[in-house]
Amino acid sequence: MPRHYSVQEGSGYTRMGASPGVAKAVEERIDALHQAAQQQIAELQQLHHDTLRQSARMQDEQAAYLAQQSAIVPDGMAEGWLAANPDPTIEPGQA
Repeated sequence: MPRHYSVQEGSGYTRMGASPGVAKAVEERIDALHQAAQQQIAELQQLHHDTLRQSARMQDEQAAYLAQQSAIVPDGMAEGWLAANPDPTIEPGQA
C-alpha cells in the first residue's frame, strides 16, 4: 500500500536533508518496488501451489501405474527377474 507522506509531516528523507521533491521520488520508488515484490510473492505462492498440486497428481499416477504393473507382473516374478538381472550401476551389497 502506498504511503502518503506530506512533506510538511517530514519523511525520514527530508529529516536527513533531502529536498521535498527528492524525498517524494524516493518514497514513490520504494512503494513501487514494494508493490512489485508483493506481486512476485503472490506469483511464487501460486507457482508453489501449482507445483504441489502437480506433484500430488504425479504421485497418484505413479501409484496407479505401480498397482497396474503389480497386477500384471506378480512381485515374486519381478523379484526373480531382478535377481537374475542385477543393476550394473549398483555395487553388490549396496542394494
